[in-house]
Amino acid sequence: MITTPGYRYLQLVYEDENIRICYAYSEHLDRVVLWKMVKEGPLAMVENAKLIHEYETLQPLPMDRVLKPHTLLRQGFRRGLFASG
Repeated sequence: MITTPGYRYLQLVYEDENIRICYAYSEHLDRVVLWKMVKEGPLAMVENAKLIHEYETLQPLPMDRVLKPHTLLRQGFRRGLFASG
């Protein structure tokens, strides 16, 4: 499992050949967040672009009680997206 400073892996929610989605605890927010990360592989560049697009599209929208991306993280060649609601 990938480790990221400030976040602690809790539970896997979904996984396929390109992405992994899990719950993680954010030390900064002091709450559980959803952690969506791209896995290494032939489609990593495409999946990274999708995560960037998802972040840039949803982050500025005013949404209450809906998961909203708050952090787009880069780890090597992979991207990670953290969302909370």
